Amino acid sequence: MDETVDVARDRRGVLRAGCGCVSLVLFGGCVDDQPEDAANRSSSAADGGTDGSSSENKTESTAADGNTGEADPTDSMPERSPLSNGVAQVAAADNPEAVADAHDIEYRDGEVRVLVQLEPGGELPEDNISTVITELEGSVTAWVAVDSLVALGDDENVKSVRPVPATEPHS
Repeated sequence: MDETVDVARDRRGVLRAGCGCVSLVLFGGCVDDQPEDAANRSSSAADGGTDGSSSENKTESTAADGNTGEADPTDSMPERSPLSNGVAQVAAADNPEAVADAHDIEYRDGEVRVLVQLEPGGELPEDNISTVITELEGSVTAWVAVDSLVALGDDENVKSVRPVPATEPHS
């Protein structure tokens, strides 16, 4: 009977690894080194985890989900990125204009209009800004080249980079 329980635990571990792979496919594809991670999760479930929901397993799953093993422009971003979700998707997109449009981010000539929040006392990293539109008390509205978004988010002076809602023409 103990053997049956171990087999069930092994199956759960394998199924859990399969679910992680599905989320990787949705967010960038599976990784070649996943079997090792799956084996680790499977053996940790067999070693005493009954449902695979320990915080240790959740941490492993999260780390595996974020690692696609492929070159990605957002790879250098910290775990909690200063780039908003929509801005990060534009930075990583093959067709940034279409992604910007889908997120209502104003786009023109390879640049997006964003609101940059600076850290207290932080200075604007001008190397990553194409054109400053407005600047007021640590908030800067600017046009930023799509290729510069990740570098802007990496700057220690930058707290966040969010889209500025597209403006509608006045009637």
